Amino acid sequence: MASAAAVERIAPTNIRKAPRASKPVRDLVQRVAPTDHLTPTQLSDLIQVPVATLAVWRCTNRVVLPFAKIGGHVRYRRADIDRFIAANMHNAEGCAA
Repeated sequence: MASAAAVERIAPTNIRKAPRASKPVRDLVQRVAPTDHLTPTQLSDLIQVPVATLAVWRCTNRVVLPFAKIGGHVRYRRADIDRFIAANMHNAEGCAA
């Protein structure tokens, strides 16, 4: 029969619980990217737009969302993303529809 120490190793009781899904967007951004620069995949997860769509926006300038290419890697600044989201809000308080 297994000792109490062996059971503790198999089923530890100090496992951290996952964060709740109902966190505000700021907390989501912090979990997705703890830095001020997001990858296309992180931005895709944040705004629920496919990575391929972000690539089309970059190549065609169909949607103005500033980005930087650093060593061949695309990065988006969090401040630019916040401005982009604010500029595309509809039916929000103080906005004309």
